[in-house]
Amino acid sequence: MLEHPHEPVLVREVLSALEVKPGGVYVDGTVGPGGHSVEIGKRLNREGLLICLDVDPKVLSYAEKRLSSLPCQVHMIKENYSRLGDVLVDLSLDCVDGILVDLGMSSYQLERSGRGFSFSKDEPLDMRMNPENRVTAADLINGLSLGDLEYILRTYGEEKRARTIARAIVESRKKRPITRSSQLADLVEALYPRKPGKSARHPATKTFQALRI
Repeated sequence: MLEHPHEPVLVREVLSALEVKPGGVYVDGTVGPGGHSVEIGKRLNREGLLICLDVDPKVLSYAEKRLSSLPCQVHMIKENYSRLGDVLVDLSLDCVDGILVDLGMSSYQLERSGRGFSFSKDEPLDMRMNPENRVTAADLINGLSLGDLEYILRTYGEEKRARTIARAIVESRKKRPITRSSQLADLVEALYPRKPGKSARHPATKTFQALRI
């Protein structure tokens, strides 16, 4: 699980933008390990309400424990921030004082989730933010047509070499399924070897970005 507390970024800027009122209602739409919510909650009183959403049950459980000592009321809800309107209706709220949505991947998901979000580790090619979702990245890689794979890589990864990579995936999976993050990363790197230098971007960066999205 999460061995070390997540350090949120731009905390001072976030708090300044939210202008937290002690008795206000605030939403953290992507609570993750709870770093931002902790700082928001510290500034609320008993009348204050903090609504925390996330689709990942592991990080939600961790955040719930981390936020348990806050002085305010806290609602932990397993839901996507896109359904915030429905959440507020369920809570009989018609307005809030502030909303934070920290988009992107967390360090936990990339480094310690074991779901193959990154090409830097050999993990199952899963990439589900919500493990209860049915379709994995491996399902997409091994099941989609050449045209659909190309579309995903080009549209969501802005990968100019989408056609070539998609064709290589289709040919490779005929021999054996692509089920590991390292398999996919190695396949793309074999097509486009990394340029010398530590700062060179891995050639599979855009492919992994497309699949995560």
